[in-house]
Amino acid sequence: MNNPKKLVIVLSAALACSASGLCAAPSDLPSAEARFGGGEMTFEQARDQLVRASHALRAAEARHTGRRAAADSLKGLNTPSVSLDAEYVYWEKTIRDGQVKIDYASVNGMPLPVAGMSYEVNMHQSTFRPIVTGMWQVYGGGKIRASQRAAAAIADQAGAQVEAAREALLLDLVKLYFGQSLAERVLGLRGELLHVMEKHLEDARKLEQGGMITKAQRLQAQVACDAARRGHDSSRHELESARIALASLLYSNEVVMPTTPLFVLTDAVGDRAKIVNDAQDRNPQIAAVQSVQRAARQEVKATRANWLPSVALVGQYNLYRDGNTPLDQDWLAAVAVRWALFDKIDRRHSYTAAKQAVIEADNTVEAVRTMVDTGTRQAYDAVENALRQYLLLDSNLESARENLRVQEIAFREGQGTSTDVTNASVALTNVLVERAAAAYRFDVELATLLHVSGQMDQFTTYMNRADKLTP
Repeated sequence: MNNPKKLVIVLSAALACSASGLCAAPSDLPSAEARFGGGEMTFEQARDQLVRASHALRAAEARHTGRRAAADSLKGLNTPSVSLDAEYVYWEKTIRDGQVKIDYASVNGMPLPVAGMSYEVNMHQSTFRPIVTGMWQVYGGGKIRASQRAAAAIADQAGAQVEAAREALLLDLVKLYFGQSLAERVLGLRGELLHVMEKHLEDARKLEQGGMITKAQRLQAQVACDAARRGHDSSRHELESARIALASLLYSNEVVMPTTPLFVLTDAVGDRAKIVNDAQDRNPQIAAVQSVQRAARQEVKATRANWLPSVALVGQYNLYRDGNTPLDQDWLAAVAVRWALFDKIDRRHSYTAAKQAVIEADNTVEAVRTMVDTGTRQAYDAVENALRQYLLLDSNLESARENLRVQEIAFREGQGTSTDVTNASVALTNVLVERAAAAYRFDVELATLLHVSGQMDQFTTYMNRADKLTP
């Protein structure tokens, strides 16, 4: 884009779009008492405030803590369980002749004749029954281990999502923090151009009064001055929008004033092949989908276990034997085997669904790997391109300054035109604006490269190595 003004407008529009997606809705914002301060702030200070203030990061961390706790809660699935059951029971039973055959009966040791005898026996009892029951499932077809591993994988996914959320926030911060720096720089340059155009217009009026230039030349200076004023007003509006976006991202109730300048690192950011390879191991999005892949595979094992028997050891002990009913035992020990021969849920379809989830997860992993690989390569090329553009503009700066100096001298001596001075001033401002925009692109593309390769925590390291600063 050759027109620097359009370039700044595009960048400002990008900032506004980014801000509209990043700024929380009014109902999600903290109260005024909970908002943070502003003022002058280095990038590191802004980063620390963002990490403290972000609701999105708090939500991701809470999700991770909850999923980890859920996984930890399943660690005891393969250990025995012990329960205490207490019952207060009243029961009554009547037995009549013909219901039960009695071969022998006695009362206080005295035998009773029961042959051919009619009888009716009524029994009742009130009793308290405290029973301790222990159960230990010693075999479940692998379902217990699969459930534990699946829960651990889901917790790992939540952990990767925390890191992904943190890196995304830092990328947003780079865009808005340095975007405001760019807007401030552009406003300053537009202000300098306006000052130059106003002075040039004043000189043109004096020369017109002295008959040294024509009215048309003075009108050209007037048009250039008006254009510079419009550019300055537009830049002021863009700066206000950038300030609102950054303050909102940081939950600040004051304007944030960035003190870390736009920067460029002319040294290589690193070996391309190594960065691309490292991205496959460090990108949190890959780690997240790999965790889902592990959980899906464990679900297949758990579903397959539905066809297998389960075996458990069972023990009971009555703590109050005097309260036993006639059919209650004092204690028991048993081996319980359960094998579901028919289930209301179709196990074959459940198993098919689980296997399809694995296929889905496998393909998702490969798709994300490809996306990360492509994104890393593109981001690396974008960093190099931004650097080349900056260096080209840096080399053109002195030529633009010298051209303006020559045109101003020529105009004062009557050998040049107002248009020549105007064009030279605008050209110099354009070079300065484009150079600042190139520095901004370098910073954003560097952050994008580090983000997609899972190394966003290294951004400040690169920033501190910068050898070109744009105030």
